[in-house]
Amino acid sequence: MVPAAVTIGTPATANGIDPDPCSSTFSGGSGTDSDPYLVASKQDLTDLNGCDTFWGNSFLQTANIDMGSDQWTTTTGTDPDPDEGGTAFSGTYDGGDFTISNLDIAVSEDYVGLFGYVTGDIRNVNLDNTNSVTGDSNVGALVGRLRSGTVTNSSSAVNVVGVDTAIGGLVGTNYGTISDSHATGNVTGTGDQEEMGGLIGRQRSTGRVSNSYATGNVTGIDNIGGLIGEGDEGSIASGVYAAGLVAGEGLTDQDLGGLLGENAGTLTNCYATGEVDQGGDSGGLVGENTGSGTVSNCYSTGEVDAETVGTDGGLVAVNSGSVSNSFWDKVTSDAETSAGGTGKTTAELKTLATFTDAGWSITESCDATTIWGLCSTRNSGYPYLTFYTAPPTPSDTFVQFTFSLPDGRECTSISPVQVRSGSQYRLPDGDALCQTTPGSKVIGWTIPVAAGFTGAGSSSLPFSPGHLVDASNSQQFTAVLWEPVIEFRYDANVGAGGICELGDATHTSNNGHLAHIWVPREDFTDARFPTTAPCTPPGHQLDGWNTAGDGTGQSYTPGNPLPETWVSDNGNTHTFYAAWRTS
Repeated sequence: MVPAAVTIGTPATANGIDPDPCSSTFSGGSGTDSDPYLVASKQDLTDLNGCDTFWGNSFLQTANIDMGSDQWTTTTGTDPDPDEGGTAFSGTYDGGDFTISNLDIAVSEDYVGLFGYVTGDIRNVNLDNTNSVTGDSNVGALVGRLRSGTVTNSSSAVNVVGVDTAIGGLVGTNYGTISDSHATGNVTGTGDQEEMGGLIGRQRSTGRVSNSYATGNVTGIDNIGGLIGEGDEGSIASGVYAAGLVAGEGLTDQDLGGLLGENAGTLTNCYATGEVDQGGDSGGLVGENTGSGTVSNCYSTGEVDAETVGTDGGLVAVNSGSVSNSFWDKVTSDAETSAGGTGKTTAELKTLATFTDAGWSITESCDATTIWGLCSTRNSGYPYLTFYTAPPTPSDTFVQFTFSLPDGRECTSISPVQVRSGSQYRLPDGDALCQTTPGSKVIGWTIPVAAGFTGAGSSSLPFSPGHLVDASNSQQFTAVLWEPVIEFRYDANVGAGGICELGDATHTSNNGHLAHIWVPREDFTDARFPTTAPCTPPGHQLDGWNTAGDGTGQSYTPGNPLPETWVSDNGNTHTFYAAWRTS
């Protein structure tokens, strides 16, 4: 006798573990809301993908599922248009807060994701970064097109690749409702890509998204956003943020935004921190806010650079809609203007009054219960959305960054800062309040490194001002400074116990054996090498100056002009040693 759960016959499914997925009994259940089919294995998930007769039922995942590097070439849920003859997934899938891993979804068609075309409900699903998703249009790690229905409490770390339009880190196109969800994978286009977002590619007029975020990088051509590529009139995004890089291809007709590329809907209680680069019209928050678009109670901090092909906007690049009670950081964005919003300094954007005066629901507390909170150890001191950030607990992980002058003094105007572990932090820019003299500028930052190391962060290759660094451990950064005045040190080079008759040098140290001379860069052409040393050993005359104490370095003649190249290099201090001859 053949057991009921076993089918005898020839295997016929492309993804195929089960010869006949439509005969599956899964790991239990009957497929109703009160008794859902239980999905506990690779076999169960593949059976669901392989048979559309199940796509109106209810499912509950009961374990983490490793797909063992299987590749799917079809999706669960297809276009139900009569001309297409497909079947939407109209049931319910509850992932049980378990994780799906090692699945490659590669479909050279539209509506691609773990679920392709959905009119039902998806919740509590987690896709880790061992998965991959590639498709044409309407591509998302979890859902290709959410035509109606919901996605709730779900996440993806998947890198998503699409060829055409509506490509998102979680959902390709959203007509439904997405809440309490996030995506951390990168979104990349390989063809004529439009409508690309870190969470949603395109949000249609009935689309809603709330209490959600994206942190992956997004790269494409037009209507590219850190969270949403394009939001239609009537769509709503509330309580959302994005933190990834948004990059275009330097074309004049692009709309790129740190949060949203083109907005015709409602955008409220939101922020973006990612850099926006190489777009046509590039905004720290929104690339283009059209006539029906509204933006309120939002801010952005990311650097904005349209690469000379379009318009930069600290908050919004192009605006024919409404922008109210919203701000951008003039310092970190490197943008003085915006088509909407109000520019503030970094300090002002970390000050409660900036936002209470604008009517925000915000409390200065690390465990705020208002929509927004303000806390020095949350979100680098900028306002945070309380839906995401839980109150501090012993398990919270923060690292401390300190910033110091070359002599070890801490730059207390900008240091220390608390940064959430695992996040990215933009180093202070060239005008940071970390100076030794008026007019000095920061031209780089170094970190403690092993002797002989010449990579990023070393004195030979310092991090540039404004560079994004990963916050994995506490770190000390030392400023590399450009000073308006260069110090020259002239050493008599006679040794600690040597007899030396003091001269008339004004500023000396080391018992008069070391002279200090400061030359303003603007007066550099008038400066000469000294014709006398700070002191002279008996029976000797000054023969020259050398960059090495043993005479093996570069030699210079007393009375000659200083090399002109030194006025423009980054060195602030030069030391020379006297070379002597007997008289």
